[in-house]
Amino acid sequence: MIDSLYYIVDVGCLMYLFFWATSKDNDEDSNKKDD
Repeated sequence: MIDSLYYIVDVGCLMYLFFWATSKDNDEDSNKKDD
């Protein structure tokens, strides 16, 4: 059970980082870089 728990947390973190970086890239970060 612990193994699957770590697996779920791992995948969750990866997906969170992926979507965070993507939205950050597409949304406000590109505007803030120019500033």
